[in-house]
Amino acid sequence: MGETTSLGLISVYRPAAVWRDRARRYWIEINGVRSGQIGHDEHLEFPVQPGVYDLRAAIDWTGSPVVRLSVAPGQTVRLTVEPAGNSFQFWQSFTKQGYLKLIAN
Repeated sequence: MGETTSLGLISVYRPAAVWRDRARRYWIEINGVRSGQIGHDEHLEFPVQPGVYDLRAAIDWTGSPVVRLSVAPGQTVRLTVEPAGNSFQFWQSFTKQGYLKLIAN
């Protein structure tokens, strides 16, 4: 009889409170692959095999720094994505990793 491995879950939330990019969607990348888009005040969930994953949020050519996380069997890892800084910090849109922040909760 084969052994079954319980999946883990990566859960990403984008809060409603921020005005910047309110009408735009962010890509969530898992191990460099665009895996889903998240809009204003939405949750995304990704069932995954237990292991280590690199996550990044992206919009156009910019986004967040990579967050490395470990997912155990049956574990839910929660993250929040939102703009970094404020609307007056326009220079952030010219960086590859400074426009968004992705935070493990």
